[in-house]
Amino acid sequence: MVSGAAYTIIDPSHPNARLDHMLRDTAAPLVITRDANVGDLPPSSGWEVLRIDTEWETVEAEPSDVPLEEWAEPDSLIYVLYTSGSTGKPKGVMIEQRGLRMFIEAYRRTFGEWGHEDRLLQLPALTFDMSQGEIFAGLISGSAM
Repeated sequence: MVSGAAYTIIDPSHPNARLDHMLRDTAAPLVITRDANVGDLPPSSGWEVLRIDTEWETVEAEPSDVPLEEWAEPDSLIYVLYTSGSTGKPKGVMIEQRGLRMFIEAYRRTFGEWGHEDRLLQLPALTFDMSQGEIFAGLISGSAM
């Protein structure tokens, strides 16, 4: 959240044309996936693919002793979720840091404070916007997912 980078979640079971549209629309420079899903991706038009399960050494090789600076502003984009595409073409809904933080606070006020001893069950699909609030509300409180 502090880096200022944004993400989108894609479902590898979606049609190839939908995935291609989403990746091109977001101008994603990097796709992080599992090796088993690489064949489900459309041909790259500029993005790199990181196979998180087989290229972990690449991630580990990155320096981690550099202090993380907060680059994100309240109006910085944090993620893009896509509509179902019922009108023919999925539309990206851009969510800013401010919106996610407000959602997390409302979620915590509604369902109470959690801590490291709590465990949260993640039920919604990751491509559903409610899931993002649940994930971040849990992680911010130190809960396990």
